[in-house]
Amino acid sequence: MSVLLPEHTLSLQGLRDVFGVLVDNSIPNEENEQLIVEAVRRIAEIVAWGDQNNEPLIFEFFMEKEILKFIAALTCHPNHLIHIQVFQSLGIWLETMKTSTSKWYLLSNNFVNDIISYNGIDLTHDEVLGYYVSLLKRIALNLNQDTILLFRNMQSEFPLYTQALKLYTHENSMVRIAVRNITLIVYKVNEPTLQDWLRTTAAPAYFNSLVWVIGNHCMDFAKAIQQKELGRAEALAVEIVDNFQYFDEILSVALVDVQEILRSVLFHNLFTSLLIHSLTQPPHDEESGYLPVPVALYLLANALDIISDAKLLRSIVSTLVCGSPDTHCDSIPAPPRVEKETVFDILTQWSGFYPDPKTGKPIRSQSFRSSHRKDRDGDGDRD
Repeated sequence: MSVLLPEHTLSLQGLRDVFGVLVDNSIPNEENEQLIVEAVRRIAEIVAWGDQNNEPLIFEFFMEKEILKFIAALTCHPNHLIHIQVFQSLGIWLETMKTSTSKWYLLSNNFVNDIISYNGIDLTHDEVLGYYVSLLKRIALNLNQDTILLFRNMQSEFPLYTQALKLYTHENSMVRIAVRNITLIVYKVNEPTLQDWLRTTAAPAYFNSLVWVIGNHCMDFAKAIQQKELGRAEALAVEIVDNFQYFDEILSVALVDVQEILRSVLFHNLFTSLLIHSLTQPPHDEESGYLPVPVALYLLANALDIISDAKLLRSIVSTLVCGSPDTHCDSIPAPPRVEKETVFDILTQWSGFYPDPKTGKPIRSQSFRSSHRKDRDGDGDRD
C-alpha cells in the first residue's frame, strides 16, 4: 500500500489526520480499498470515544466537515468491504453514542436513509447481508414517537420499513425473524404521519401480499403431503405456524387501524376464502384451488390455537359453526382497496400471487407486473 494512515490517536487531531487520508482517497479502487476501510473504522472509533468521554470538539469537527455525508457517499461504490465497514460503523455509533444531539445528527439529513436505500448493496453476499440486517435492527431500536420524522426521506416514505420488507421471504430464517421484529417496532409507534402512511399505503399492500404468500405455502404443504415429501411438508408447516404467530403479534402490538386491516385481510383472504371454503368443497384435486379437508382442519386448528385476537376468533368460529361466511361479513369489513404503489414495487420480487393494485383480488406474478405497468403507464398518459 503506497499510502499509510497516520499514527492512531483517540483525539481531535487523530480524527483530522484520518479524515484527511479519507478525503485524499475518496474514490475506491483495488489499491486503496483496505486503506478506506481502515480509515472509516478509525473514524468510527474516535467519534464513539469522543462521545463517551465528553470530548465535544470531536463531534463538532465530525459535523462541521460533514464526515457522515462523505462516508455515506462511499456506499455508492459497489465494494463489499467498504459496505461492510460503513454498516458496522453506523451500527457502533447508534449503539454506543449516549449524547442525544449525536444520535439526532446521525439520523438526520437522510444520510442513514440514503445508505440503507442504495440499490448497489449486494445482499446475496452473506457478510454484507449480516451487517446490513444488523444495521436495520439497530436503526429500528432508535425509532419512537420523537424521532419518527427523521426516518422519512425526501419522498415522505419510510426506507427502514420498505427496505426491511424486501428481505421478508429470504431463505435465511434469522433474516426473516429480524424483518418481522422491525415491522413490529414500526407498528407500535403512535405517531400520526406514520400511522396514516401505514393505513393508506404500506399495511394494505404488505398484508394482502403476505397473506397470498402464506396461501401458496398452504397449497404447497398439501402437495408435499400428497407426494409424501415429509421433510418439505414439515418445513412448510413450521413456516406457516411461524406466520400465524407473527400475525398474532401484530394484532397484539399494532394500533387500531393496522389491526383492523390485518384482521380484515386474514379473515376474508385466508381463513374464509381458502381454509374454511376448503371444508365445503367437493373432494380435493390439484386444480380445484382448495385444500384437502384434513389439511384445512390441521391449519385451522393451529391458527385457532395461536391467534388470541377475540374479534377475529369470534368471526372464524361463527363462520365454522353457521357454515355461511356471508352472514358475518359485517363484523369484519372487507379489506381496503389498495390504491398506492410504493410498497407494490418492492413486492414484485415475490413468487406466487399478488393482490391487484385496484381490486385487491389475487393474480399471478406475471399478470401483476403487466397490470401494474399498464396502470402506471395509464397514469402517465393522464398527466
